[in-house]
Amino acid sequence: MPESISKSLIKPFYFKRKLVITLIFLIIFVVTIEIWVANRLSTFGEKISGLESTKYSLQLENNYLENQIAQKKSLNLNEKKSQNLGFTKIKNTQVIRVEP
Repeated sequence: MPESISKSLIKPFYFKRKLVITLIFLIIFVVTIEIWVANRLSTFGEKISGLESTKYSLQLENNYLENQIAQKKSLNLNEKKSQNLGFTKIKNTQVIRVEP
């Protein structure tokens, strides 16, 4: 009988020890995952800020190119280029009427 009493005392102690070890491993796992997630979030933030700066520079470049296109399409520029090529304004116009 004393043997059964000693076994019954050992089982709860063994269970508690197993539970404590399991909890320790679980806590270590959760802390590791939390550190990994925080690290990933910080690198994503850096990537996002890099993309935003690239977006801003591309918007500035687009605005510059739109201004260049508007200048090239302007009538004054076309007039100057046509004068350089030898074209002039119409000086005398004649309307030809066909009589029935």
